[in-house]
Amino acid sequence: MGFFKTVTKKLKIKTQFVIFFLSASLTTLILSVVCICLFLTISFNKKIAFSNEAYVLKNVDKILNATFKSELDSNVLKNDFNYLVVSKDNTIIYSSIASKISDKMPLSSKRYIIKKRDKASNKTIVFVFTPLFVNNELNGGFVQKYVSNFFVEFKFVDNFMQKIGYELSFNLFIIITIALINFTVLVLFSLIFSSGFKKSFKEIIAISNKIKNGRLDFAVDSSYKNEVGDVLLALDEMRITLDDSLKTQWLMAEQRKDMILSLTHDIKTPITIIYGHLELLSGNYHNISDAQKESYIKILLNNAEKVKTLINQLNEVWDLERPNLSLNLQEVNLSEFISYLEDNFTYLCNEKNIKFILLHSFDDDDYCKFDAFRIEETLLNLISNSLKHTTKDDKILIESFFDNNSLTFKVSDTGKGFKDTTDIIFNKHYKGNEDIIYKNSSGLGLYICKLIVEKHNGSIRAYNNNTGGATVEFSLPLL
Repeated sequence: MGFFKTVTKKLKIKTQFVIFFLSASLTTLILSVVCICLFLTISFNKKIAFSNEAYVLKNVDKILNATFKSELDSNVLKNDFNYLVVSKDNTIIYSSIASKISDKMPLSSKRYIIKKRDKASNKTIVFVFTPLFVNNELNGGFVQKYVSNFFVEFKFVDNFMQKIGYELSFNLFIIITIALINFTVLVLFSLIFSSGFKKSFKEIIAISNKIKNGRLDFAVDSSYKNEVGDVLLALDEMRITLDDSLKTQWLMAEQRKDMILSLTHDIKTPITIIYGHLELLSGNYHNISDAQKESYIKILLNNAEKVKTLINQLNEVWDLERPNLSLNLQEVNLSEFISYLEDNFTYLCNEKNIKFILLHSFDDDDYCKFDAFRIEETLLNLISNSLKHTTKDDKILIESFFDNNSLTFKVSDTGKGFKDTTDIIFNKHYKGNEDIIYKNSSGLGLYICKLIVEKHNGSIRAYNNNTGGATVEFSLPLL
């Protein structure tokens, strides 16, 4: 069974089938030959006895004459064979043995057999009496004594052979034996062949049920090196992928929970301010001047804008974190794109008296494929960050150029720079130090920039430049 177990686990199913088929065929052949040889061996003397009996009956008119003895001896005497020819008064006419056994074999008009067990040799001794009729009159008998096998001398077998003949009996035995052997071997090898698959299929079903029920902490049998092993390997890869996916989903759920809690805390301050000023405007306060009312409305609008920005950033993060998010990738004329950015960002910087500089090295026919809306959003977030951390007469510089099969954007300023290590500034909810300007931030701006760049299969990094200010640069691969 160890051989078949190895075959089941190590070889391809087609090869297994061929091996089992050849094994079954070889086993059938060997068993058939053994059974036929065994039957020939145990029935050999029986065959001779039938042959002798046929010869005697054919020469029944001569057999009762003692002068026929020499001819009879030459035809019927074989190893383990002796005979007696008796007259109708049960006297021995002639024989091949000296002992008288006619009293043990009474004359009869019917053929009969007597079997005895020789205790000394542990062999079966058979006496067969064949009546001799001449002109339909019983004139004597022919007795054979020979060593035989108990099975072939069984009454049913003897009668069957007597009726249809030894040759036909032998042929029927061969047909029945081969059929039985074939059926038995086929069933046996089929059970062995199927038992290997039954075990592997049970394992596959068990693994499928575990995956269906969400139980992913199990090991898969890696000893199979065939199609079953491929299925188990695929299920194991499915298990690992699903486990990673569930862990990612759980982590994202926890992060979103933390993000909602953080934004809830961030939104509470502007909501409180809005609520307080609405109370002032809606109450019976007759001493509020028009100038105060205008100031309160501006405060309401500013804080409402903060709430709107926080909610928009939350939606933005959720959108960008979706695995199936598809970017609107288009061929963008870089000169036109840079010109558009310059017009928008110059206006934002002029409002705070910040000098804005944009440098690039693109020709009019330079194109690159990316999502222009998302990249503009990334640069806007970086510019907004720089504006928060710079003061009057500071500078903000955007540089854009091709570098090592990538399109690079670099945003630098002469502000305060990063006070923390730059490997954490892209984390969700990072807000830098405890200044009031940081507290009013959601901490999602740089995280959104990182998500957008990574969706483009790009990279982003940050560091403090030579002026002490901050620099953030990101590169997009040229598609």
